[in-house]
Amino acid sequence: MRYRFFLTFIVLMTVFAGFACGEAKTESKTKSSAPKTSKAEPLPAITILSMIPAQGEPGTLVTLYGTGFSDRTVAYLANREVPTRVVGSQQLTFDIPRLRAGLYALFLKREDGSASKTYNFTVLPPKPVANSLSPDHLYACTDVQGREVTISGHNFQANSQVLFDGAAIRSQILSSESIVFNVPNVTGGLHQVQVRNPQETASTSLGLYIDSRPVIDHVFRGEEFVNYYNLVIEGRNFQQGGRS
Repeated sequence: MRYRFFLTFIVLMTVFAGFACGEAKTESKTKSSAPKTSKAEPLPAITILSMIPAQGEPGTLVTLYGTGFSDRTVAYLANREVPTRVVGSQQLTFDIPRLRAGLYALFLKREDGSASKTYNFTVLPPKPVANSLSPDHLYACTDVQGREVTISGHNFQANSQVLFDGAAIRSQILSSESIVFNVPNVTGGLHQVQVRNPQETASTSLGLYIDSRPVIDHVFRGEEFVNYYNLVIEGRNFQQGGRS
């Protein structure tokens, strides 16, 4: 009887050991079959290396060169968000918005919240631009109504002035693109016309030509007397004391 009981115990231990080994193998297979996950590489720090230009008036195109730019990187001038056009991971551009002239803090911010260092950027006052005069040619003898000249351009302000040969004269602002003034009585020749804004910025000069040469349009016989008659000459730019 003792011999039989001993054999039975050995068999049971062998079965239990085999069951335990089976569980261990199954658990090992489960762990090895788990998928491996890889993390995306983080973007480099956003950095501004250079900006061209470092100042400008509203509407000027600014180009920034640096690192870490993404498709959703935006620029900030002080607290104002400025839309950008991202050319690549190292270049983006933006247009200076309409802001008051002065010094602003410029920085870039990415969609993940990271931001660049802050740099100083100067917004310049808008410079008036004078494109043309209408008319740009007057006769010296033209009356007051005919001496009105219109300046066409842009960036004209409510307090803009017209400079005639460097001196301010009376004018009327029609819009940001048009100013009217009357030409003063001046000698014939070429005269310079400019527009100056309150910030002391002035446009380039436009030439206004005053033609003072006498011009004969018609000659005809006038009133007749016994031994002479009047000769009538019609034209323009005849001056007092002129001789025929």
